[in-house]
Amino acid sequence: MDNSIFLNVHSLNPSKPKEKIIAQLNAWMKDENTCHYFAIQIAGSEIHPFGIIDRPFYDIEKANLKLEDLKNKNPNADYYISYGAFDTDVLNFNNDDTPMWEKVWLNKHEYRLLSLKVKRMSRDELVKVLPNYDAIMNWQEAQNTKDLCHCYFATSFDDKERDIPTSSSFAFDLLDALIAKLYFEKTMPDRNFRIQCHVLSTAGMLSVDGKTADFFQDLIDAHKDRIAHL
Repeated sequence: MDNSIFLNVHSLNPSKPKEKIIAQLNAWMKDENTCHYFAIQIAGSEIHPFGIIDRPFYDIEKANLKLEDLKNKNPNADYYISYGAFDTDVLNFNNDDTPMWEKVWLNKHEYRLLSLKVKRMSRDELVKVLPNYDAIMNWQEAQNTKDLCHCYFATSFDDKERDIPTSSSFAFDLLDALIAKLYFEKTMPDRNFRIQCHVLSTAGMLSVDGKTADFFQDLIDAHKDRIAHL
């Protein structure tokens, strides 16, 4: 990650080096007991915790975009980005009355926490939540050639007429599709989801290398790395 995106992030301790701020934020991202936030402030008129627009940001990139928007509208104000964190156990992830932007922030952390949990599961724990885990891994091994590229995605099925079909992005790693499936099931408990396995040709994928959306480019890059190690 380009550290320049943290240029507008200030600590309550003005002498704290930017490297220490970044290290702290990176540590929080890996901590299941902590949920970080960014907020937009005006120097001398700070409102804590969520800033002058009362909106927590999960992503520094989106906080920067909003900061620039506010600067363009009010160039005389001294805007900056503050940051902090809450203990996970004091947050209510299931409160329907939570303000919209705070709910967006909580949803992102809920996904992050689920991801951390799944990625430390043992094989036996994975089989409990995905009974055909071993069969899928065997299928993946069979596709491990230079000509084929596997991928996974979580998708809804048996949708009702009122439901919008829901799918995750294509994933190189089965665990990423599993995380999406579990998250969909938690947030939409009245709907049904499954993991789909798919195969793409290497030639077809490489034909759009560098010309596609970020999520699909990530899949292409992962397979380029896989093929290079065959």
